[in-house]
Amino acid sequence: MGRGREAIMQDTLFSDIDTSIKFWYACYFLSNTVLLISSAVVIVVPVLTGANVIPRKWGFLSAACGALLAYLGLGGVSASFIKARNDLQMAKYQYYTDKDRNKLMAAYGRAKELASYVPAMPAMTDKGQQPVQPPQKSP
Repeated sequence: MGRGREAIMQDTLFSDIDTSIKFWYACYFLSNTVLLISSAVVIVVPVLTGANVIPRKWGFLSAACGALLAYLGLGGVSASFIKARNDLQMAKYQYYTDKDRNKLMAAYGRAKELASYVPAMPAMTDKGQQPVQPPQKSP
């Protein structure tokens, strides 16, 4: 009875891993597509407005795409998705040779952490400035 439960858990683990591998590849494809289209818009729209092919009012589209690229950091996001996918796929192949479930679970956790993406605001720091200290009262 215990062996059957372990086999079901193993099947669920492999199903989750296979789904994650496919999902992360789809996310990689989607983020790369958005990255390429936005990059093309950032480059092509100013050229077309400068050549008077399209009205200048469409220049905001280039700025919006540039801001989107800067905020989302899609180049790094794409790299994280594909690295998580590849790492998990390698861990799955290694599992077939050494049958160490703990290694597979650890690799799955690392891959999930790598592929989790939350856009963060860029830090606004001035490296050359010293912290401002309040004025000292004289005795």
